[in-house]
Amino acid sequence: MIDAMNPRDRMQHRAMLLLLGLAAVAALAATTMHLLEASPRPMDLVIPPGLALFYSISFLVLYFRPQSLRIVIPAAFGVGFVGLAVPAWFYPVLATNTGKPLIDILPPIVPALAPLLAGIMLFLRPPGVIITGFVAWLAIAFPIIAYLLINPAQLAFPRGQELVVGLGPAMGILVVVLYLHVDMNRRLSAAHSEIQRLNLEAERDRVTGLFNRRGGEAMLERILSGIDPRGAAVLFEIDQYPELEGTVDCDELLAMLVRRCEEFLRRQDLFIHWAPARFLVIVDDADIGECEVLAEHLRQIISGKMFREAGYLSASFGVTEIMPGDSNSTLLRRIEAALDSARATGGDCVQAIAW
Repeated sequence: MIDAMNPRDRMQHRAMLLLLGLAAVAALAATTMHLLEASPRPMDLVIPPGLALFYSISFLVLYFRPQSLRIVIPAAFGVGFVGLAVPAWFYPVLATNTGKPLIDILPPIVPALAPLLAGIMLFLRPPGVIITGFVAWLAIAFPIIAYLLINPAQLAFPRGQELVVGLGPAMGILVVVLYLHVDMNRRLSAAHSEIQRLNLEAERDRVTGLFNRRGGEAMLERILSGIDPRGAAVLFEIDQYPELEGTVDCDELLAMLVRRCEEFLRRQDLFIHWAPARFLVIVDDADIGECEVLAEHLRQIISGKMFREAGYLSASFGVTEIMPGDSNSTLLRRIEAALDSARATGGDCVQAIAW
């Protein structure tokens, strides 16, 4: 199942397994420390072990069921948010009601908030991920900072100063840096997609949707540079095309011809719009005899058939086999010679050249 994931999901799957494992260990460590206290509060004996159990189960679920990634990610960060938000509000209220200094009873919120915000903004998908991270920051930091501002005497102590700076400007800087990172990645992804689209358009024929000559030459070069390229090639041209230009809708004519030819070609065959009235077919794993049969089939579906206002058409075909050591130029030289031979005999026929 992992192999079927795209690269982004595979990376997130591995990263989430690591984060869940570390979160479970951290929660278990917090549970152990609270158990060693002389008089732990009930909340301290509920939230840390609950988080340790949840993250351990999530780790196992994600490990054995990678397809649950899209469910585990929001669940993990949602539970983490609750695990921090509850004490972030509970302890300021407790300090207000009991008169105990917050700096003496508040658990270590700041070290846990930073990875939570980073995870929310890096792992959750748009839209709204920036707002989600911002709201999570305010929901956890606000009650603590508000309490300390109302009780400024506690700001004279290092813990009070650390809480205000850590939850305020320092965490704000983290949110801004994460926002810039997420926005940069979004822009780079959009630019990459646009480059891929432009490259695809540059290698595809607008009318037929086939590879154009530029894209076809690149594909042919890859095929011929393989370890043991096997196959044959067919090059054909519409005999009447020069007379038809300017008198009929040639785009519609070519699109109709391509649709008819594609019915006789296999998925693995490479069909290229080589020139305005010329097409190249690279037939995978076929010898010259099999390719001649295919060329004859293609000739018959073109020859004598009505193409709307273009009338009856015919085509000339050249066939050759891919030979060891062939390059684009050597293969094209042979197949163009075969096509010229077919045209020299009056067209509407198939000519083959072995080498």
